[in-house]
Amino acid sequence: KVHIDKADNAYDVSIAAPGISKNEVDVTVKDNVLTVAHEQKKEEGDKHFCSSFEKSWTLPKDIDVENISASYESGVFNVNLPRVQPVEPEVKKIKVK
Repeated sequence: KVHIDKADNAYDVSIAAPGISKNEVDVTVKDNVLTVAHEQKKEEGDKHFCSSFEKSWTLPKDIDVENISASYESGVFNVNLPRVQPVEPEVKKIKVK
């Protein structure tokens, strides 16, 4: 289960992942895409166990990618995506001759 809250200064993404430790989840940003992924494989005698998930989001332009943070508490992963004011590109007027 995923829940996303939008505030003036950040987006907060909460992902319910009971029974999964924080060391078993990868949080990455590549090419402005946030990915949260988990994969676990266990073998106990003749029994095999596999658990995995992956969720990706294209980030809006107002995210401060350098200051994204993640935490884990009570079976819930939280990813904080701080927002910044997007820089508007300068408009240069070209004189027509």
